[in-house]
Amino acid sequence: QFVAPEENGGKSAVFLRGTHRKEFPSEIRGIPVNRVVKRIFFYHGMCYNTENGKVLTYRLNFADGQVREIPVYAGSEIADWKIVPGAKTFNEPLRAIAGKAYPPMAKEQWGEGAGGFLFVWENDVRRKGVTNQDVDQLGLAELRSIDIVSAGRATPIVFAITVEE
Repeated sequence: QFVAPEENGGKSAVFLRGTHRKEFPSEIRGIPVNRVVKRIFFYHGMCYNTENGKVLTYRLNFADGQVREIPVYAGSEIADWKIVPGAKTFNEPLRAIAGKAYPPMAKEQWGEGAGGFLFVWENDVRRKGVTNQDVDQLGLAELRSIDIVSAGRATPIVFAITVEE
């Protein structure tokens, strides 16, 4: 479910702290999921990337106490959300797919347009426990919540997170 901007003070994306935007929060904690998921789809972008490296971490908190951290790097899982002036397409990262580019609302506001990138994570976190058989009968662990933590360099932007059960 997308957050409708008109129902949320004009806001529909999460911006996190970076070198050039220190007024944003450095992390968002406890986004509820409470489901067993096969895959998670992260639709995100970044701005003000002054140095390559880690942009953010998605921390997955499982019901049985397990934690999995998914590091997101510039040029690999995420890229700049703006199409630079004179270019026709995004600089697409290695492990994510560029979404639709939206034209700027005002001349030169966003270069040639703005949008995000779809990064997919496949769940391999098994439920804790013991079975009396050689076959794993426990299945995947239940994902309780997601935290989003900025690395403090570029400004991460998260537009949507959805799951496949």
